[in-house]
Amino acid sequence: MRNKLFEQDGGYSGAEPDVIDREDAVLPEQPARDAVKSAAERAFDLFDAGKIGEAGLMAALGVPRKGYVPSETIAHRALDAVEAGRLSEAALTQVLGA
Repeated sequence: MRNKLFEQDGGYSGAEPDVIDREDAVLPEQPARDAVKSAAERAFDLFDAGKIGEAGLMAALGVPRKGYVPSETIAHRALDAVEAGRLSEAALTQVLGA
């Protein structure tokens, strides 16, 4: 019975549970465990969505911290944001560590 799911009441077929083959079942999408984003990537997602501004992005990226070095991914996200008109050149130079 490992490949069977038991549906209790969603089918409205009475009190008896329905047996559904797993192959036929529509299951909700599960996020991949290794797809966890870094705080910097999440910050850029929030910035792109308009939920935080440049100051929040700089703080979340850790730009003001001693020893800050942007990853290649973050550098590309910053360049993409400038190209799209969402990030200023001044903020870009901060993100790039210049």
